[in-house]
Amino acid sequence: MTIPVPPLRAQVRVDLPPLASCTLPNGLRVCVAHTPWSPTVELALALPTRAVAARVATVAVIGDVVVRRTDCRDGAGLAALLGRYGAAVRGAGDGTWCDLHASLAADDLPLVLGLVAEMVRSAPPDADAVGASVRRVRAAVSPLRAQPQIAVRQLLRQRLYGPDAPALVPSDEAYRAVTATEVAELWPVVVQPGLGCLVVAGPQDPDLVLAEVRRHFADWRAHPSPPVVGHQPTGARGVQVVVTPTSAQASLVLAAPAVSHDDPRHPALLLANCLFGGYFSARLSRVLREREGLVYRVDALLDEHVGDQWITLSADAPGAAVPLVLASLRGQLAGLASRPPRAAEVDAAREFMVGRSLIQLGTQAGIVAELRSALIRGHTPDRLSIMPAALREVSTAEVRAVAADLFDPDRFCGVVAGALDPRDNRGHPVGPPAPNAW
Repeated sequence: MTIPVPPLRAQVRVDLPPLASCTLPNGLRVCVAHTPWSPTVELALALPTRAVAARVATVAVIGDVVVRRTDCRDGAGLAALLGRYGAAVRGAGDGTWCDLHASLAADDLPLVLGLVAEMVRSAPPDADAVGASVRRVRAAVSPLRAQPQIAVRQLLRQRLYGPDAPALVPSDEAYRAVTATEVAELWPVVVQPGLGCLVVAGPQDPDLVLAEVRRHFADWRAHPSPPVVGHQPTGARGVQVVVTPTSAQASLVLAAPAVSHDDPRHPALLLANCLFGGYFSARLSRVLREREGLVYRVDALLDEHVGDQWITLSADAPGAAVPLVLASLRGQLAGLASRPPRAAEVDAAREFMVGRSLIQLGTQAGIVAELRSALIRGHTPDRLSIMPAALREVSTAEVRAVAADLFDPDRFCGVVAGALDPRDNRGHPVGPPAPNAW
């Protein structure tokens, strides 16, 4: 007996918590969300780094060391003070953003805001602090670099933008080459408020929090940033094959240019991507994983490389199955035009996307993450509340048009890396995919 699932109640607008926002004279954009149901505060500070993306290893070290000491406190003293109040401050940097995150009790917000302001207004660290940070970052990224999905995405980025593209995860040699002199050179470029954003969510009155932010950050000095060096896509086509015999499986990733977040077709693209490979009932999951049993994992997402948006398909599979997986992926992409999405598919994807937005906005961390995402893209905070309504307004015809246009298989290029077994599960020779064959 099949029990019908009742339809979800129509949700045309997400009610955000009360917000207060401003832009300080130094260029720092600030947004405060009032979350009275929580006794804690979540804080995120995002500083752009694309202007120095070519030196991502140095940026990563800066992201780590900036939260470890200040001009007034050494590392041990700062850690002891934060520990006394049960506050955690974390930092990380890559080729796009240097991020600082803090979690703390609401009563301690003035203290922690002051400490974060101390961190970012301090002078560059000395050689000992930089050396310790280099060792920490190297240890943290070593297992990350070894993950097949990271390795194949790194290869994809080089295929999309050429060998000089900023590294997704720098090599160990790049980290070991970072010096205190390099950190000092980039410090005023990275650790400065211009074009950055600060998001706070907590139970305090937002206007009072804004006043506290102004008190601590208003005289944080901005410095001129070098122009962002653009990286033009190579226009590569086909699939590059990289055989790594020591791998236990094969990983593959394909990408095609997407539209920007400001493009009017973006809501339709979100739905097309979701129904194609963005959730558990998507076409790729039902066909490649459940019906054909070719992959361990398959999904589609909208990814970013050096500031550009890309439709990205990725999968993990046995090496012997790679030729069949590539053929099936191409068939499914072509099927978006020959077998266009049905209204029921679009509606299911729509409900999933709206529901995910509601879940994300149900926690302080989710609210901060979504507000940060809106601000760093130049949007106003209310974008979070209007996006579900925008998804509701997308028609099936619009999704079909975007799917046929942007998911054309001839627009995709990619990389396959791993153990490519020349025989299938029955011992029959299948041969590896030919280089650049797609």
